Amino acid sequence: MRKTTSTLRGSVGATELWAVWTAPTSSGFGSVRIAVTIVEFDWMSGDTRPVRTWRARFTMRERAIVFVLLALSTGLSTWMVSAFVEAPGGYAAAYSTGGAYVFASIFAISGLAWIPWRRWRWLGLTLLVSGTWLIGSYLGAVNTLYRLDLVPWKTERMVSLLPARGNGYYIYFRRGTSDAQIEDFIDRLIFEPPTSHGRSLKRGVRSFARMTPVDDRETIAVGLSPDLGSRQRQALRVRLQSEPIVAQVSESPLAKSR
Repeated sequence: MRKTTSTLRGSVGATELWAVWTAPTSSGFGSVRIAVTIVEFDWMSGDTRPVRTWRARFTMRERAIVFVLLALSTGLSTWMVSAFVEAPGGYAAAYSTGGAYVFASIFAISGLAWIPWRRWRWLGLTLLVSGTWLIGSYLGAVNTLYRLDLVPWKTERMVSLLPARGNGYYIYFRRGTSDAQIEDFIDRLIFEPPTSHGRSLKRGVRSFARMTPVDDRETIAVGLSPDLGSRQRQALRVRLQSEPIVAQVSESPLAKSR
């Protein structure tokens, strides 16, 4: 058996306080007894006296629980960091940060619930440490990766779903048009027929978004591919405008009437 002793020192006026940490440990079996003694040292007289001693005894089972909780918090932190890095964009990475805070809060709240019980205080403190380690290691890792430009989505530019003037059309439906009619219009003119892999936009259509109604008229925005020729654009506009439920097709959003 060996004994490990560490000392922390701090002074208050002419009095110096020593925290002596003594941990006799075995070869890995049985229990661990840890003693922390606060020693007062008077600079004037040179005398020392013990102020308070706190002892804790950890069984092998308790050590295993501590190890599992710390390993679990480390694993969750690593998982959240991986999700942050592999997210398709910053908006999705925010969910990883939220998840890390949720898990850390669960650890912390559980720890606070156990602390009042003296027999299980060690478990409460372990849970608090695990929660602190989880959120601390997560924030440290993601901030380091972000500063070192190791996050793929950092340099990606945000693309608006609403087309600029000349890059698409704003389609305004007649008042009273039902959602079923609009969905049928979208399925026929905006998207290709669905396949086993889902559905994709028609050739020449780059983006699609349904907007807030303007003057009680449902509105959608369709972005066009840059390689679409002027004749093809005009033909598409005529095709969209010919639909009975379409009131107007514009290259820019219309202002709301007062």
